[in-house]
This record gives sequence, C-alpha cells and structure tokens, in this order.
Amino acid sequence: MNRNRIRLVFLMALIFSLPVSAFAAKVQSTDSAVDVSGQPLSPAVDSSTGSAATPVRAQTDTVTAVSRQITPSTYVTIDPRIELIAVVALLSGYGDRTGLINTDKTSYLADVEAYFARFKEHQAVRLFTEIGTANELGFDHDAPPAMMLHLSPPPQLDVVAPFDDAPADIQMIVRRAGGRERLYALIDALRTFARDSDFGAFYKAHNEAYSKMIDRYVESLGNCDYAGALEQYHGRRFHSCTTIPAPLFRRGSYGTCITRPDGSMDVYCISEAMLPIRNGLPSFGSGEIVRYLCWHEWGHLFVNAVLTEHQAELAKYYSLFEPVTDGMRDQDYDMGVIVLLESVDRAVHVRLTTREIGPQEGEAQLELEVERGFFLVPALCKRLEEYEENRDKYPTFESFFPRLLSVFEEAAAKRAEPDISSTAAEHK
Repeated sequence: MNRNRIRLVFLMALIFSLPVSAFAAKVQSTDSAVDVSGQPLSPAVDSSTGSAATPVRAQTDTVTAVSRQITPSTYVTIDPRIELIAVVALLSGYGDRTGLINTDKTSYLADVEAYFARFKEHQAVRLFTEIGTANELGFDHDAPPAMMLHLSPPPQLDVVAPFDDAPADIQMIVRRAGGRERLYALIDALRTFARDSDFGAFYKAHNEAYSKMIDRYVESLGNCDYAGALEQYHGRRFHSCTTIPAPLFRRGSYGTCITRPDGSMDVYCISEAMLPIRNGLPSFGSGEIVRYLCWHEWGHLFVNAVLTEHQAELAKYYSLFEPVTDGMRDQDYDMGVIVLLESVDRAVHVRLTTREIGPQEGEAQLELEVERGFFLVPALCKRLEEYEENRDKYPTFESFFPRLLSVFEEAAAKRAEPDISSTAAEHK
C-alpha cells in the first residue's frame, strides 16, 4: 500500500469536503432481486454455481441486484456495479499491485476466472490498469467502488450523479482517475465490457450464490439495528442504508454516501471478503466485525461532515496528535488530522457499543482504541456522556460538537502547561 498517496487523498477530501450531490439511484427490495434504481422487478431465477456459463452475446437487459431488506430503510445487497468493477480490477492485476483482491480459493473466484479469462486484454481492463498506475493520487481503494455507485446498473452504467460541477469530494474521484476525459473513457469501456462479456448472464447465473452470501452476512448482523442506533445517536436519519458484501474485495471496507436534495442520505458500507470459506463461498466477518465495520464506516459519514464544518477551529489542534503518529504508521494514521478525525469517530463507536451492546463490551472497545494510540478517546467518551444525558438541549451530534471541541482545547492547554518538576530541577 502506498501510504503517501492514501493519506494525501484523505487529507484533501477532509479539507475540501462538502455534501455530495443528489443521487437518484437507490437499492430497494421486497424480494431477492431489485433494480438499483429502486423499481420493483420480478424475482431472480436461482441457478447453480457449479459451472460458469460460457455463451457470450451483446447484453441489453439491465442487471438486477440480489438484495435483502432488513428494516424499512436498510438493505444487504450484492451490487452488480461493484461486482463488475471488481471483475475488471481482478483481470487487470489490481490484486498483485495493491493486495485488494480476494485470492482465496473459492468456487466463486474460480467461476469468475473461468468465465472472464478471454477478456483479460479488453479495453476496460487495459484502461483500468493505466488509470490505476498513472496518477499519484491513486485510483484505488475506495475510488473505484465510489465511482460505480454514481452509475446506473450495468450494462447501461449511465451517470446518474454527475461528476461535472459537483462538490469537491465527488470531484476527487475525477482527479484520482486523472481527469474527466479518462474517467468517462473508463465508464464507457466498462459499458462495452459488460455487453461484450454478457456480464448480466454471469451475475444471474450466480443469484443463488449471492443469496447464500447475503444469508451469511445477515446471520452475522444479528438482531441489532445498527443503522437505527447510529441514526438515533447522531439525531439524523438515513434515507436508505445499504451494506454491500463484496466477495472479490480484500483488505478494504469503505463507507460512502449520497446526499439527496432534502438533506437525507443514501449510505453504503462496502464490506470485504474474509475467511473462513464455507461451501466454496467467502465469509464477511463475525458479528463483532460486522458491527465494527457498520458503525465505523457509517459513523465516518456523520462525523466527517460535522468536522468539516469546524475545520478552521480544529486545525490548531492537529499538532496534539503528532507525537503519536510515528507509532501508528502501520495503521496508515501518520498525520495529526487523520488521528483527530478517527478519534472522534471511534469515541462515538465506543459509546454506541456501551449503550447498545453492554458496558463490558464498551470498556473492551475503549481499551482497544487506547492500545491503538487514540489517547483522547477516553476524554471524548466522557464528554459524549454529557450529550447522551442532555438530548433535549443537544438534539443532534452536530449541535453538541462545540462542547466536544472543548476536549481538544483542554488537552492543548494541559500540554502547554510548564512541567513544574523539570523546571525546578533546572534551577537547582
């Protein structure tokens, strides 16, 4: 992993972040198959994953997503847009370059490799490689899936959330792709790839496998409404909340959101594949891991937005965290601004764990964050208890943030105090 590129992207996104442009497409489901635009469709036909289909024809039908509705606004979906970009990434050698492709010997991976092998030299694959290796900002990690979530389902891949004249966080995707021309060339090549390979036939042939993966993920979710708990804590509701298990992704789970004109958000958590392999298919983590990823990734979408509004005030406290960044390089948290942002998100996560799961689990989570180097999380948690006890005064996390900001002020003041014992020793 190129840490310099990742932290540069993260810092730029924080400094220039604004609400995301309106996005029309939303995954909704009343059955196992849905149109990503939210239009109800007939149920998908389950089929065997024992062998990959081989006929290739020009695909014109919109691919329907295998999805499960968990609550009125929460879904688990194997998104065909994400699977499409993951297939192209795999063929490009992206996994060798970044380590971000799941290479575990699953039957699903074997089917992908067998079906799409003939398209390894396709223009979409070549262009993905060129873009991914030519730009210092790095078109990797969250950038490819974020791009795909701004498009309609394959094979059309219409841009339903325009990249032109968009807020800066969306424009970051364009920059990381090397500019508008290259980004749109990639999207066009992906349309051609989807049609040339008949990606829809492959996806449909694996509906049963996708349903089993969703079953496995839902089992790990348990009975806790993680999205609802996060909404209640922050005092802001999602329009929809979708978790996307990604069987071809590894070493990277990502949160992203689309803000609608009324201020509500469609939020996504893209979850990497993990061991163990069961019946030839990957897993996506234990209940504890799923909970952690949901609250951490979705939590960032709230926290980042609030911190961006206070970036001028927060900038003077970045130096508080510089002494610990050297020891956190292996976590890619080697800049003060990143540690500050992570500290707030993780403090909220600890409080959610304490309230929703139990005090013992919350204390364990707190100890883990301190061990990782987030030394201000205990003080932030203590201040958040004030928020929890005074929700009539502070109805939203955003309204309470000035009080939370005082934690950094107090830490800075304490750091500025002279060390009396050492000063006295100097004058002896």
